[in-house]
Amino acid sequence: MKKEKILIFIGSYLPGYKIGGPLNSVLNITKNLKENYDFYIITSDRDMGDKVAYKNIDTNKWINIDGSNIMYFKPGMIYYWNIYKHLKRNTYDVIYFNSLFEFKFSIFVVFLNYFKLVKLNKIIVAPRGELFEEALNFGKNKKHWFLKIINFLGIYKNVTWHSTADIETVTINNNISNPKVKLAKVLADTSCKIFEIKEPDFNLQERNVLKIIFLSRISKEKNLIYALRILKEVSCFVEFHIYGPKEDNIIWNECVDEIKLMPKNVIVKYKGNVEKKFVKSHFSKYDLFLFPTYLENYGHVINESLSVGTPVLLSDNTPWRSLEKKGLGWDFNLTNKESFIDTIQRCAQQSFNEKLIFRNQIVKSYVTQVNHDEVLKENINLFKI
Repeated sequence: MKKEKILIFIGSYLPGYKIGGPLNSVLNITKNLKENYDFYIITSDRDMGDKVAYKNIDTNKWINIDGSNIMYFKPGMIYYWNIYKHLKRNTYDVIYFNSLFEFKFSIFVVFLNYFKLVKLNKIIVAPRGELFEEALNFGKNKKHWFLKIINFLGIYKNVTWHSTADIETVTINNNISNPKVKLAKVLADTSCKIFEIKEPDFNLQERNVLKIIFLSRISKEKNLIYALRILKEVSCFVEFHIYGPKEDNIIWNECVDEIKLMPKNVIVKYKGNVEKKFVKSHFSKYDLFLFPTYLENYGHVINESLSVGTPVLLSDNTPWRSLEKKGLGWDFNLTNKESFIDTIQRCAQQSFNEKLIFRNQIVKSYVTQVNHDEVLKENINLFKI
């Protein structure tokens, strides 16, 4: 039986990694659904924010990587012409967009279809949390007028909207006129591994240093500055390592100012970017993942941290809730600053053996939280015509 062809647009993809969650979402879709559909991916020839293209990758031709057909395009005006020509000459059963507001890899193609310059079959848009109030507040005026225009003209009236949670369905219904919404929760990477954790080679005075990691894009919505302000108020010894691309230099400069004010008991280091294949091994080296994000549609980094047994300390702005009851970590409202501080203090008091026992408990508890079979069915149904 011939499989349906799904064309996915995403701003950057493998071998890149800086885009974070959307890349993981697409990767997990294509890995888990490759027996059901043939996937084709159109993306940029470079990672997010990079001025230099990937090495040894041909552009404007299909390359098969891990069972998916990927086509890389160079930036510039030639991209738009090439996409137009490609869609005129080729037919797909479903076109899937990983953003509502991204112009090159979403809006442009939807508008081509609306103005009948190309004829697309089924269109699915995954807003990836972009319609949450917190997300709409970033660039509010532009997004406000864009939504008014598309609703007035009915540009997205025949689109199917991919919601990943009931709360996201509400945001779609609140911002889009008469949307057709399909719920399909995010497919997670369910592989777990307990890395060998060696007792730290500290002298007795330094033995209780708590190693904390922040791993994400450095942007306003990820709220790194809140983490730094929390750490300024702890009395325990902490080593805080920051990983991720500096997406917003204004935010990073504010963080640098906070780092300069750190007390002597808190050491902060920026450690650069981490390729996707090394993310889990990096998480395994730390006692705690501190992530006070303003908004996560899913939070693949949370999934990756828990899958190797590293507890998480989060804001309550993610789908990962009631974590303490589940034995996975903690989630607090950002107004509850004292709870963040108190939790870090308590973690610092744990012995090496207590931390090791906790890590093993986290992995066992994490496995029971991921309902893979049900989520897989939802995603298969998402692409059915």
